[in-house]
Amino acid sequence: MSDIEKTYPFISIEGNEIFLKPFLSFQKRKIGELNSDEKEVFEKLLQEFEKFKQKTETVFQKIENTENKGSFLVQLENFKQQIQTINAFGNFEEIYSKIEHY
Repeated sequence: MSDIEKTYPFISIEGNEIFLKPFLSFQKRKIGELNSDEKEVFEKLLQEFEKFKQKTETVFQKIENTENKGSFLVQLENFKQQIQTINAFGNFEEIYSKIEHY
Protein backbone atom coordinates (compact mmCIF):
# COMPACT_ATOMS: atom_id res chain seq x y z
CA MET A 1 0.00 0.00 0.00
CA SER A 2 1.44 3.37 -1.00
CA ASP A 3 1.66 6.42 1.27
CA ILE A 4 -1.08 8.03 -0.83
CA GLU A 5 -3.39 5.07 -0.25
CA LYS A 6 -2.66 5.21 3.49
CA THR A 7 -3.57 8.91 3.52
CA TYR A 8 -6.66 8.40 1.34
CA PRO A 9 -8.15 4.98 2.24
CA PHE A 10 -11.03 5.23 -0.25
CA ILE A 11 -8.77 5.09 -3.31
CA SER A 12 -6.22 2.89 -5.00
CA ILE A 13 -3.53 3.93 -7.46
CA GLU A 14 -2.67 1.85 -10.50
CA GLY A 15 0.01 3.38 -12.66
CA ASN A 16 -1.12 6.98 -13.08
CA GLU A 17 -4.83 6.20 -12.62
CA ILE A 18 -6.85 6.86 -9.47
CA PHE A 19 -9.63 4.43 -8.60
CA LEU A 20 -12.40 4.63 -6.03
CA LYS A 21 -12.29 1.37 -4.08
CA PRO A 22 -15.37 -0.86 -4.20
CA PHE A 23 -17.95 -0.47 -1.45
CA LEU A 24 -21.37 -2.02 -0.81
CA SER A 25 -22.58 -3.13 -4.26
CA PHE A 26 -20.49 -0.56 -6.13
CA GLN A 27 -17.54 -1.74 -8.20
CA LYS A 28 -14.10 -0.19 -8.30
CA ARG A 29 -14.06 2.63 -10.85
CA LYS A 30 -11.64 5.15 -12.28
CA ILE A 31 -12.11 8.67 -10.92
CA GLY A 32 -9.01 10.47 -12.17
CA GLU A 33 -5.42 10.49 -13.32
CA LEU A 34 -2.25 11.60 -11.65
CA ASN A 35 -0.29 14.36 -13.32
CA SER A 36 2.69 16.49 -12.35
CA ASP A 37 0.69 18.18 -9.56
CA GLU A 38 -0.64 15.29 -7.47
CA LYS A 39 -1.69 17.58 -4.63
CA GLU A 40 -3.96 19.57 -6.97
CA VAL A 41 -5.57 16.40 -8.33
CA PHE A 42 -6.35 15.06 -4.85
CA GLU A 43 -7.63 18.43 -3.64
CA LYS A 44 -10.01 18.65 -6.61
CA LEU A 45 -11.35 15.14 -6.00
CA LEU A 46 -11.80 15.86 -2.30
CA GLN A 47 -13.52 19.19 -3.03
CA GLU A 48 -15.96 17.43 -5.35
CA PHE A 49 -16.78 14.98 -2.57
CA GLU A 50 -17.30 17.80 -0.06
CA LYS A 51 -19.64 19.62 -2.48
CA PHE A 52 -21.64 16.44 -3.00
CA LYS A 53 -21.74 15.72 0.73
CA GLN A 54 -22.96 19.27 1.43
CA LYS A 55 -25.76 18.89 -1.15
CA THR A 56 -26.90 15.65 0.44
CA GLU A 57 -26.71 17.06 3.99
CA THR A 58 -28.86 20.02 2.91
CA VAL A 59 -31.52 17.67 1.55
CA PHE A 60 -31.33 15.42 4.63
CA GLN A 61 -31.92 18.47 6.80
CA LYS A 62 -34.91 19.54 4.68
CA ILE A 63 -36.37 16.04 4.95
CA GLU A 64 -36.08 16.14 8.73
CA ASN A 65 -37.83 19.52 8.86
CA THR A 66 -40.80 18.75 6.61
CA GLU A 67 -43.91 16.65 6.87
CA ASN A 68 -44.00 15.69 3.16
CA LYS A 69 -40.87 13.55 3.13
CA GLY A 70 -41.94 11.78 -0.07
CA SER A 71 -41.35 14.94 -2.08
CA PHE A 72 -37.61 14.28 -1.80
CA LEU A 73 -37.60 10.75 -3.25
CA VAL A 74 -36.46 11.87 -6.70
CA GLN A 75 -33.56 13.84 -5.23
CA LEU A 76 -32.50 10.85 -3.15
CA GLU A 77 -32.59 8.58 -6.20
CA ASN A 78 -30.52 11.13 -8.12
CA PHE A 79 -27.95 11.10 -5.32
CA LYS A 80 -27.71 7.32 -5.59
CA GLN A 81 -27.03 7.65 -9.31
CA GLN A 82 -24.45 10.38 -8.78
CA ILE A 83 -22.53 8.19 -6.34
CA GLN A 84 -21.95 5.81 -9.24
CA THR A 85 -20.51 8.46 -11.56
CA ILE A 86 -19.04 11.39 -9.63
CA ASN A 87 -15.28 11.87 -9.92
CA ALA A 88 -14.55 12.31 -6.24
CA PHE A 89 -13.56 10.27 -3.22
CA GLY A 90 -14.61 10.13 0.38
CA ASN A 91 -16.95 8.12 2.56
CA PHE A 92 -19.71 7.48 0.03
CA GLU A 93 -20.81 4.44 2.03
CA GLU A 94 -21.91 6.70 4.88
CA ILE A 95 -23.86 8.97 2.52
CA TYR A 96 -25.47 5.99 0.79
CA SER A 97 -26.56 4.56 4.13
CA LYS A 98 -28.23 7.86 5.04
CA ILE A 99 -30.02 7.92 1.67
CA GLU A 100 -31.27 4.38 2.28
CA HIS A 101 -32.47 5.44 5.73
CA TYR A 102 -34.93 7.88 4.18
